[in-house]
Amino acid sequence: MLVLPILVSMIWVYFDAKAFKEKGVAISPMNETILVVLFWIICFPLYLLNRPGYKFKAAEIAKKKTSDRFRCPECGEHIPLKARMCRFCRAVITEKDKPKQMVRNFARNKHALVR
Repeated sequence: MLVLPILVSMIWVYFDAKAFKEKGVAISPMNETILVVLFWIICFPLYLLNRPGYKFKAAEIAKKKTSDRFRCPECGEHIPLKARMCRFCRAVITEKDKPKQMVRNFARNKHALVR
């Protein structure tokens, strides 16, 4: 009777942890799954308690990846703020194509790194 909930939670934990890993969170889906199978009564609730932290980390990683990027005016793909040419459509990017606030933030951070 207890085998079915353990199997279902094992499969769910594996795919959930795999999705977090693909988003950049440092988690091992196989290790989490093995722990849930072996020590289900303890590890499954612990995984559920830690899950909001994984979501938060994934959101932070996604925010960092997009904070130094903007959309190409030609094709709409995300490209780095310091790019001079879009790698997708080969459009030449000028300073007027870049969002003003992002250019200022990038320049400020660039000078901070030089000092």
